Amino acid sequence: MTYIIGVDAGGTKTSACLFDPYGKLCHQASSSFGNPLMDELKALQHVKEAIAPCFQLINKGGDAVIIVGAAGVQSGTWKEVYKKHISSYYAVPSFVMNDAELMYYAVHEGNDGVVTIAGTGSVSIGAMKGEIMITGGWGPLLGDMGSGYSIALEACKHFIYEYEHNLPVSRLSHSIREYWSLESPQSLKEIIYRSSKDEVATLSQVVSALAETGDENALSILRQAGQILAEQTVLLHNKLGAEIGTLPIAGKGSVLEKNKFVQQIFSETINSSGKIQKIVYSEVEPAKGAYYYWQKLKQRDGEIKDTNL
Repeated sequence: MTYIIGVDAGGTKTSACLFDPYGKLCHQASSSFGNPLMDELKALQHVKEAIAPCFQLINKGGDAVIIVGAAGVQSGTWKEVYKKHISSYYAVPSFVMNDAELMYYAVHEGNDGVVTIAGTGSVSIGAMKGEIMITGGWGPLLGDMGSGYSIALEACKHFIYEYEHNLPVSRLSHSIREYWSLESPQSLKEIIYRSSKDEVATLSQVVSALAETGDENALSILRQAGQILAEQTVLLHNKLGAEIGTLPIAGKGSVLEKNKFVQQIFSETINSSGKIQKIVYSEVEPAKGAYYYWQKLKQRDGEIKDTNL
């Protein structure tokens, strides 16, 4: 019996799940961040820490394969570095991909489809006839529009605009000042530049709370996020060459799953393009993508091999 250890290694935490050959979750463990761009040595250690409890259970009987989806591994040679370390450390076949690809496998079970992920960052990934393509996912400096981080920055820009133009302080600007206990408007720079993108992104929750009260400034920011995410999704749909209404689309991540305003505009904009019949907001565990990736490997090759697709 071959067990599958799926690892979802992000910028905040790493989650490892042990699945039996039939896809049943047997065990789950977690550790801290697994993105090598944050700290390569610590990230690798965190991934190993998450895998360890799952691997110990397999040692009691059965073979194993480890499939890791990690943020940041698409940069440089990190994909190869992770694969080499993990496969040599555990002496089992290992596969490494970015975390968005793992999410695609989890949501669409390896079948044709598109998933747009909007949490701290944002990216759209999809596949058609075996070809995987991505739009977005350029990181906080070059892109990630529509993400929690982007929503937070748009709110901060609104704050700055009001301050520099001597405009009355809006509820949004007042909420930002209260949230971060700003002694002065200039204090905002220190907060933004010393904080991690995850810490900055938490401001998006303040924007969402204000939107719930009908604040037009907050609603405008969230509507813009939903539209940008939808346009990114439609762009990928077009690049894949899918016919109208044939390619399933899913939304994942806190911004799309928990923010009703972003979700509404996202759905309306995509539907107005005529691209789909229904958008699914799946609650599947990202690490479950490892199981479906393994199934695709077996379907293609008939056996697990120590190589990446």
